[in-house]
Amino acid sequence: MNGLVCSVCGAPLKEAARFCGRCGAEQGLMIARDAGAGPELREPRAPMPPLTMRGLGVALVVYFVALAPMLFLFARGGMPSLGELDMIEWLAGVAGLIGIVALGREGLRGLGVPRVSISGAAIALGATAIVVALVELLSQAFPRVFFDEALYLRAWYGLGFAGAILHVAVIPAITEELAFRGAVLPGLRGLLGDRTAIAVAAMLFAILHLSVPSLVHLTLLGAILGAVRVKSGSVWPCVLIHAGYNAAVIALHW
Repeated sequence: MNGLVCSVCGAPLKEAARFCGRCGAEQGLMIARDAGAGPELREPRAPMPPLTMRGLGVALVVYFVALAPMLFLFARGGMPSLGELDMIEWLAGVAGLIGIVALGREGLRGLGVPRVSISGAAIALGATAIVVALVELLSQAFPRVFFDEALYLRAWYGLGFAGAILHVAVIPAITEELAFRGAVLPGLRGLLGDRTAIAVAAMLFAILHLSVPSLVHLTLLGAILGAVRVKSGSVWPCVLIHAGYNAAVIALHW
């Protein structure tokens, strides 16, 4: 324990907590436990939901609504149709929107105008480019492990490049970001703190794709998107980065 208590209700506060778990007061209202030490004011952090079980419940429900159809298709075996893939994506997006509304004002803030800095955008784009390069290196080094997704899109689904970008980059970027950075991550932040919530949401994001070879780079991508969501306060930069990442991977193998 760090010796800090909430100035509103007196509950002990952990350093990682941004809100008081008892009354929901912001961490900036903390005072030292020792009498006479005076208030300890902190620089305001990005808004996030209070520490409540409701946020955790929203995160878990949205995640399992997105995961359940993926598990069904995996258990069924065979290649899913393009319609089935789109249905799964839109189901995740709708679940994400419902989750955002269920989180209330703090969730709806994620649909607002982002806070963007040139340095932050450069770091995020550079980190995403590194992940794209990692995927390319792994696919070249282990071609039997990393299947050629572009080949499947052309041969199995008969998609041209524009269709592939739509179904693999644009639609998933919107729907998955609404679900993960719109509802799952904000639902976890009040309970776990920023860094832990970003890491957990990134791992859940990677697991959702049910691809063992992709776990590492999808976790890295999820961590980048989570950090962008926290720093910008909005899901829309995450949508753009996610779409750009998927489009770059497709374009490199087209």
